[in-house]
Amino acid sequence: MKKIIKVLMALALIAGMAALIGCGGGDNDGGSEEEDFSASFVGVWEIDSMDEDGKITTGEDLVKMKELGLNVTITLSEDGKAVFNLFGTKTEGTWEAKDANTCIITMDGKPADAKLEGDALFLESSGIKMGFKKQ
Repeated sequence: MKKIIKVLMALALIAGMAALIGCGGGDNDGGSEEEDFSASFVGVWEIDSMDEDGKITTGEDLVKMKELGLNVTITLSEDGKAVFNLFGTKTEGTWEAKDANTCIITMDGKPADAKLEGDALFLESSGIKMGFKKQ
């Protein structure tokens, strides 16, 4: 339980990062190549790991948090809308594929890169790296 409390405290610290997560930048020349990139990102992504200064949280702790209703997701829609859901508090923004492995998520006018690595999507802000798996 202590570890869950530490994870919750770390996630509370990154609650402010919701303003940093989103997709927004990048030029879109309207070509079909951009659409091909976008398909890899579209969907609901659920938190799967967190690395804060080398302290890695995965598996059982995240499952316990989810059971308590403390879930973190990012939804990237086909229409370019993004929703960051932190424990039920939703922040809306936009997103756009930058290339086959990177998208830019913009929340409150602040863009952040999200990178695909294998089947996971990673975001990093304020020294905290969060990994998400597609639901």
